[in-house]
Amino acid sequence: LPPPAGPVVVLNGLDFYTESTDIVEFELWSRLGSFKDAKGNYEGWDLIASGTVEGRGFGRYTAIPEDMFTQVSIPGGGGERGTR
Repeated sequence: LPPPAGPVVVLNGLDFYTESTDIVEFELWSRLGSFKDAKGNYEGWDLIASGTVEGRGFGRYTAIPEDMFTQVSIPGGGGERGTR
């Protein structure tokens, strides 16, 4: 874990895995802090990417296009402070 005054991490893209080579729909959600007690509802969650892409198939990652992704920052310091 980074030290309490650790640097901020900026997430500006993500790849995901699908065995499909068809068009797939996706949603990517994020929240600041712990997801404990936040499962099963959308309160406090931010939709940071959604759309459709062509899956790259078995053994390959599929990138979320940059124009479909909202950049988010993860605070330094670890623990619940350092989660997004």
